[in-house]
Amino acid sequence: MVHLRELLRLLASGFSVGPVAKGIYDWQATMMGPPGSPYEGGLFFFSIRFPPEYPFRSPRVVWKTPFLHPNIDKPHFVEDRDDREGTPPGAP
Repeated sequence: MVHLRELLRLLASGFSVGPVAKGIYDWQATMMGPPGSPYEGGLFFFSIRFPPEYPFRSPRVVWKTPFLHPNIDKPHFVEDRDDREGTPPGAP
């Protein structure tokens, strides 16, 4: 819940995120396409599933809005390039 409090405190314009219903592991998010980008004017939805082992295992992000991007595969899963067991995401 520490990360949720920090997200809510630092929430960027055009972005919302939070837990779904009563669970702490399932979240949903909405993001507006950034101005001046090919995604400008778009509204994008995605879900985030945090494993019970978080932060030692990465969350699973699934895009609900179809769009083209090199790091998103056909079922709309974000490709995790840093999923080393037992290592928090972004750790050296």
